[in-house]
Amino acid sequence: CRYLAQQHGRTDLLPQEAMPRAQIEKWMDWQATELNNSWRYAFMGYVRGSPAHADPALLAAGVAEWNRHMAILDAQLDATGAFAAGATFTLADVVLGLSVHRWAAAPIAHADLPAVQAYYARLSERPAFLAHGHNHRRAAVLQLGKLWHLRVLIGINRALQPDLYLAAMLRSSISISPWGFGEYD
Repeated sequence: CRYLAQQHGRTDLLPQEAMPRAQIEKWMDWQATELNNSWRYAFMGYVRGSPAHADPALLAAGVAEWNRHMAILDAQLDATGAFAAGATFTLADVVLGLSVHRWAAAPIAHADLPAVQAYYARLSERPAFLAHGHNHRRAAVLQLGKLWHLRVLIGINRALQPDLYLAAMLRSSISISPWGFGEYD
């Protein structure tokens, strides 16, 4: 992200001035280290269904840690009233927005975090976030629709036309996420 912002002169996302840049990079580094490590076990167990991540005590601890870290972000967002590093959208919000979406979409007990919820709503008004961060189900269905063998499998050994496939998948009990797909009850 930093490289691309620099290459394309996106000083609106990552300024050259030391203090604003440090504030943005602080939240990017926190997301990459502290936040990402907090959700790993719970994510692998609940989202990926990994048998190696099925210990109930560790799952509960993982969810608690994930929510605790999201509460840190909630406090920051409450303090700024808008975005992670201040009043304007920055590169920190690119990485944190995807993390917030991952947390919101995960099948876990979510802490009540009103500033995070308002932040997620603000991000969801941004066209790029809708296309690449929030509205992943339709994009995933469209990508899966290109895989003929999956259309045949889902069509119970008969091929579905792409428009019928899309309509069926969007109404189906198939879970599609950035992390994969599978059936759910």
